[in-house]
Amino acid sequence: MKPTPLTQYLLYQLYHGRIKFQEFRKDRHPASLHAFRIAMRKVRSISKLLLDESFAFPEFLKEGIKVTNDLRELDVLIGSLEKYPKIRKELMLIRPKQLEERLSELFCEALLQNLDATYTLIYENDPAIFREIAVQKVLTHYQHCLDELNALTGDEKPKDLHKLRIMFKDARYGFEFLNVSDLHPSAELIDYCKTMQERLGHVQDYVNQLEWLTSFATENPALDLSELIAKRKKKLKKLKESAKGTIRSV
Repeated sequence: MKPTPLTQYLLYQLYHGRIKFQEFRKDRHPASLHAFRIAMRKVRSISKLLLDESFAFPEFLKEGIKVTNDLRELDVLIGSLEKYPKIRKELMLIRPKQLEERLSELFCEALLQNLDATYTLIYENDPAIFREIAVQKVLTHYQHCLDELNALTGDEKPKDLHKLRIMFKDARYGFEFLNVSDLHPSAELIDYCKTMQERLGHVQDYVNQLEWLTSFATENPALDLSELIAKRKKKLKKLKESAKGTIRSV
């Protein structure tokens, strides 16, 4: 019997994520890490939106994503420093140590085992959901995103904007599933959710970068980071003010 669209989608993301994580273990490239994280977040989003608790996203895989958060933040920061080659070079020198501290061989093997166990669980149980229910769940979640967006006043804390970013990310991946599975045409909604996710994400990116730079400046007083930090603070203020954007109704 052919697996359900939901099963097919989840299995593909788990398989793709496994491949990208193995690539990352070999090449240590930021793109491989990013691709692994995206695949895992798609599985997590769909599990949260459409599956019951018996298929909850495993805690160890949540931890696997969490462990790589600092690495991803560092990679984004390094990628943003083309105009500051000296600082960029210094940050690139600490990346290998960050990798070693967070991704031991034991941890990597355990993560792969959990990936395989999740794949087997989905494959053997072949979860299904009625088209109408899937569409309604994703649209309802999307409306919650719009309600939260509409309630923004402009003085929210970065953590509140980050929470809304995750909500839009869940909506985007929900619409991507509906679209690729031919359950509901969602191209425009995907684009809008992606735009809001990125706009809100820039706020968190700058918060993370300021934390990294402030810490790095303390540990390396010989490097003058004051100008860079001041510019990033100014940019963060502007991003927070413009985070609301244009609201699109369902």
